[in-house]
Formats: sequence, structure tokens, C-alpha cells
Amino acid sequence: MPNLRKVQLDGTPHGYIIERFGNALSAFKITPGVRVETPHAHTKFIQEILLQTPNLRVFGYQAVDLYYPDTANRERQTFETPLLPLITHSSLEKLYIEGNRKDTDVIICSLRLPRVRYLADRYGGELLLGLCCLQTIGLGPFPKLVSLHLGGSRHPYSTPQARDPLNSQNLAHLLDALKAVPELRALTFQHVDFEDGKYLLKCLGTAGCCPKLEWLTLLRCGGYTMRELREAVEARQQRNGAHPLARLAAHGWPIDDPSGREEHEGARDWLKRVVDLRVTPYSTDQERANYLRSVEGIGLDVFE
Repeated sequence: MPNLRKVQLDGTPHGYIIERFGNALSAFKITPGVRVETPHAHTKFIQEILLQTPNLRVFGYQAVDLYYPDTANRERQTFETPLLPLITHSSLEKLYIEGNRKDTDVIICSLRLPRVRYLADRYGGELLLGLCCLQTIGLGPFPKLVSLHLGGSRHPYSTPQARDPLNSQNLAHLLDALKAVPELRALTFQHVDFEDGKYLLKCLGTAGCCPKLEWLTLLRCGGYTMRELREAVEARQQRNGAHPLARLAAHGWPIDDPSGREEHEGARDWLKRVVDLRVTPYSTDQERANYLRSVEGIGLDVFE
């Protein structure tokens, strides 16, 4: 017991373990024994544990009896409650969270984790964060992050006239957010409206933006064209010090694409020659090929 380093608790009180072994723990995963009701309560629960475990490398938190499907949701554009003050944990490298996404956004934006490489769910997939998190990410709390999964509120069949007014406010912080994660290898957007490409090229083609990026995935996004994807890839190729994209996937092509067939096919043919291009009407688990699982080797269920 004096050498206790790794603990997993499922519905068991954690007070004694943290008080007795907090300084020694390197990995701690917990499912609370009671339902935690609010984003602030979840955040305080996690913050209190992290403040007492300064040498922790891996932390997992699973909320009780929560499941929410991956659908477009306006909650991703705004916080339900004000954020709590940031706390810093200087040792944590891997963070796993499973729960309601409105809670997850508040939790993540209340932490400063300068060594964290993964923000993942319990199955090893990139943790889905709302666009409302972009402003906080831009402040630089996760400089070692290797993957980022961002979700918006765009329904796959919505039109430009139906745009969420909060979308532009949040995407105005996208460039700063991407510059603040210089180690990023994989970037996924889900249900995000790029508003006629004005954010896609501006960010991905800008100097200092994700210089090590290898995978770009668009899941049921809108407001962009194949020509704009080509321009973003070309801009990165011409940048000194920027890693060329190895893989570009677009699942669920936007119905509001104004491109003519010749322009679309010409850009697509060019992209096929320079990247592993995958364009499908919908995404399967195989096509999605999660970066953390495929490249980083994260397990399928870290709570098993």
C-alpha cells in the first residue's frame, strides 16, 4: 500500500485514497457513487482531486448514467453557466472524461494542463468540445495537445439563412486557438459551419497555425467547398516549417456547396494526388479511423 500508484474507483468514496496516497498517485480513474448534477459540481469534483494529486499522469472521470448521441446541438456554442477559475496541474498527460457535453465544456475550460497530450472519452476517442471553448483554448492551457475535436450547431441539411448567430462570435477565436496548440497532429470539426470558407483557409493556411498537423477531418460540416480545401492544402505546402497534410476526410458533403461540377472535380483530383483524400456521404467507424486509436494506440475502453 505505501507504493500505491494506480487506482480505479467505481462508486466508492475516494476521500481516504486521495488523502493517504494523493502525492504518490500516477493514475486515477473514478466513477462517482452519486449523481453529480451541475457543470460546476462536476468541475469542482475534478478540480479538488487534481489539486490533491500533484504527480498524477493519467486521470479518468466518468459521470453516472449519462449518454448523449453525437448530434448538432446549440449547447456547443455557449456555456450553460459561467466558468470557474482556472486551476493548473503541471504533471497530467492524459485526461479521459465521459459525460454530458455541456458539463465537459465547463470542465475542460476550467483547467490549465501544460503537459496534457490527450483529451479523450472513455473509449479513447478525441473528446468532443463545443466551439464555445475556442476562446479559452486560445489562451494556451494545452500547448502539448496532439488532437482536437470541435463540435458546432450546424444541422447537416441547414441553409446559410439558418446560421446560428453565435457561430461567428466563436469562430473569431479559431485562429488564436489553433496557434495555441503547436503540437497538434489531428483536427476534427463536427457540425461546424465555416460560413463560405472564410474561416477554413484563413486559419489552416496561416503561418504559425498547427505546423505539425497531419489529419484533417470534417464531419457533417458546411460552408466550404472542395476548391477551398485545395487552397488550404496549397497554402500549407507553401509555408516554411509547416508539415504537409497526410490525410483529409470529409464525411457528409455540404448541400450548400455552390461550386460547379468542373471546379469541384478539378479540385478533388488535385487533392487526390497530394493527400489521402476520403470523401463519403456519411462516416463509418472505419472511415473515421480515430487518430488517438489508430496512431497513438489508445485503448478502446480505459475504464475496463
